[in-house]
Amino acid sequence: MNVSSSGKTFIKEHECIGGKPDLTVYEDAAGYPTVGYGHKVTSADKLKVGDKITKTKANSLFTSDISSFEEAANTLPKLSKMNQDQFDAVVSLIFNVGKDPVLKTTNDLYVALNDNNTYKKPISSACKKAVVKGFTYTKAGGKRLQGLVDRRNDELNLFLGTDSVEYITMDS
Repeated sequence: MNVSSSGKTFIKEHECIGGKPDLTVYEDAAGYPTVGYGHKVTSADKLKVGDKITKTKANSLFTSDISSFEEAANTLPKLSKMNQDQFDAVVSLIFNVGKDPVLKTTNDLYVALNDNNTYKKPISSACKKAVVKGFTYTKAGGKRLQGLVDRRNDELNLFLGTDSVEYITMDS
């Protein structure tokens, strides 16, 4: 599967303010050099904090990043059971927190994503609870951030087909 155009817009809007890329390399909340649409700068990029890129470069980095995270999500055993919104939500999570929370076989989210009951209508309460628990990555640099709480709730609403439900709070 590939991320839909609305999924790409969803990720871009959560990676920057107003959907516009940050064209100057900065340190994100966890201290990683970041640029564009949430691209984590690597040594191969030959960029440092304060360097500037073009919007074209930001889009190129985003396309490359998305491709890598789609590949990771496409390794899930129950991929064929996912609808487009579920896939987009999973790729958004991977894009933001990395592959381990989704692909490490001992994690709650991996188990839930590979349970047939997660894809039945209505989703079982146990599977829903496991999915919500799997999307609780809300800290950066050791601090819980409101922006990450909001993003996880948006991803959960996308995955579960709900609208404006608050599954995670700053206190949970």
